[in-house]
Amino acid sequence: MHKVAQEKSSKLEGIGNIYLSHDLNDKFTGAIDLGDKLSGLICLMDGKVIIVIKKEGRVLILQPDGSLQKCLSVKGLAFGVTQTSKEIIALTYPNEKSVKLVNITDDMIIKVIKLDKKCYGLSYGNNSIAIGLSDGEMKQIRVIDLNGITLNSIKVDIKHDIETLVYTDGELYILTRTKEK
Repeated sequence: MHKVAQEKSSKLEGIGNIYLSHDLNDKFTGAIDLGDKLSGLICLMDGKVIIVIKKEGRVLILQPDGSLQKCLSVKGLAFGVTQTSKEIIALTYPNEKSVKLVNITDDMIIKVIKLDKKCYGLSYGNNSIAIGLSDGEMKQIRVIDLNGITLNSIKVDIKHDIETLVYTDGELYILTRTKEK
C-alpha cells in the first residue's frame, strides 16, 4: 500500500535560491538565485547537484561548491530529474511524453521510455521510477521499472500537475503547488 501525502502551501511559491553546504552545522557556503525557473533538483551520490531550468530545459551539473561543472547537451525541454545509478539520471520531457535515461559522464542517452501522458516530477526508489503524469484533468502516478514496464498506477484526485514526488522504501509522497490564475 502506498502513502500519498498532499500539501498545498503558498509558502512554496517563488522559491528561488539554492543553498549549498558541506556540513549542516556550518553556515550555507553558497547561493544561486534562480527566481522561479527551477523545475528539478537533486543531489548526486558524489555531492554534486543537478538542476533543471524550467521552460529552457537546460540541465546543469554543479560541483559541491556551487560552481558549474557542465551543462548536459541532451536535446528537448527537460522538467524533472532523478538519479538511478552513479552515472545515470532519468529526466522527464512533458512535451515529448517521455523519460530519458542519460549517462552524465558522456551525455549519452541510454534509453527513451515513451509514455501516453505528459510527465513531470519523478523519483527513483526500489529499482523503479515513480512518475507524475497528466492528461488534462486526469492525474496519476505511475511506477515503472527501468525498461518502462508499468508496475503500478495510482490515480490522484488533484487539480495541478505532480511536479514533486519522493518514492522510497515503498512509500510515495507528493507535493503540489496551488497556482494562481
